[in-house]
Amino acid sequence: MHGQRSVRSGRVRSHRLQHFDAWFGGLVRAAASELRKHGIRVNCVSPYFVATPLAILGISAMGINNASGIEALASSAANLKGVALKAKHVAEAALFLTSDESSIYRANTRRGEDDPEQATGGSTKVGKSFTSSRSCILFSLIDQQKKDSNLVKFKIPGKLGGRNPKPIPLPHRTILDPRGQDLDYVNVAHSHLVHSDWAKLDKLAPNLTPFRVRHILLKIQKDNVLSLEFFNWVETQNPNLHTLDTHSTILHILTKSSKFKSAESILKKILDSCSIHLPSKLFESILNSYRLCDSSPCVFDSLFKTYAHVRKLRNATDTFCQMKDYGFLPTVESCNAYLSALMNLNRADIVFAFYKEM
Repeated sequence: MHGQRSVRSGRVRSHRLQHFDAWFGGLVRAAASELRKHGIRVNCVSPYFVATPLAILGISAMGINNASGIEALASSAANLKGVALKAKHVAEAALFLTSDESSIYRANTRRGEDDPEQATGGSTKVGKSFTSSRSCILFSLIDQQKKDSNLVKFKIPGKLGGRNPKPIPLPHRTILDPRGQDLDYVNVAHSHLVHSDWAKLDKLAPNLTPFRVRHILLKIQKDNVLSLEFFNWVETQNPNLHTLDTHSTILHILTKSSKFKSAESILKKILDSCSIHLPSKLFESILNSYRLCDSSPCVFDSLFKTYAHVRKLRNATDTFCQMKDYGFLPTVESCNAYLSALMNLNRADIVFAFYKEM
């Protein structure tokens, strides 16, 4: 994140900072040009004049020693009127560039005021002029709010803002240990799995049960690749062997190992299935097996994000509120996916209610 305005105009800041900004902007463009062939995006945010403590200190010689004075000075030269650029706006632009929602974003930088140049990745100006309509989403909403005051009357059930200071304790559920034939089966199947002897495992398939499947998954949970292979193998043998418990177990294993795409793929299959009573019981099942699998909060974040991607927004909202009840918060990327889905459905009313309390 760098202030490119002084580089373009040669004003406001010292030559050392201007040299650094020029170097940094060139570095970003060079990196974007080199890495784009590998599917890697490189971006930076170039804000206009922002009333930060450092800016106030630097401009005090002009007799301006407060944020409102700097904002008034910056607004007088800005193209966008009626909104004062603040640090949070720059932060929101940066968060957008790091989210999945900006995956096909092609930045457009400017030289001077009237010479647009297409960049290969790189610089996004914030404040003086906007080069991405997606970057203006907040200001569009503010303008829409002014036109329709009814938008802010929508309320999402529960209090969304901040982490719950008194979260509900996580349940500590246990399951029966395998005994007798079940124990023998789990041990033999585990041995075949670790030795990749799928031919012998195929012979055991007729005697599989959901109870045995779950215990085998728990036994191999430290190996996410083997766990997913076994989970998929069970589905090919008999899809009915997979229950909410087995699905929850594999989701814990995958998200704990940061295999989010695989987890989301499984979640989408679950949501498309009519054989399992979902989605009302899905969160509860994941919650009850959380401690058993020594899981991470990422599993709930993946559930919330998947609901947003498939546009099950009521379920996404319910999941968010339930997460908060237990002291979990989704990532910025997941919140962006949720807000984007709402905007695609023209539900600016819910966007406001959610955004204001994030």
